[in-house]
Amino acid sequence: MDKKHHTKPSQPASFEPTEKAYKELEESFKKARTKASRKGSKPSRLDFVEIIDKK
Repeated sequence: MDKKHHTKPSQPASFEPTEKAYKELEESFKKARTKASRKGSKPSRLDFVEIIDKK
């Protein structure tokens, strides 16, 4: 197995979302929506899952 795939998560396991993190999350949603409306399509659910996973 390739060990390169087993990288550490960018956030420690004990990471707790802060107000700043929630604001960043909100910004990400807005950006995703803006990007999607420019493309004329809705952002895929995967985009949102990725954003939420970073919380």
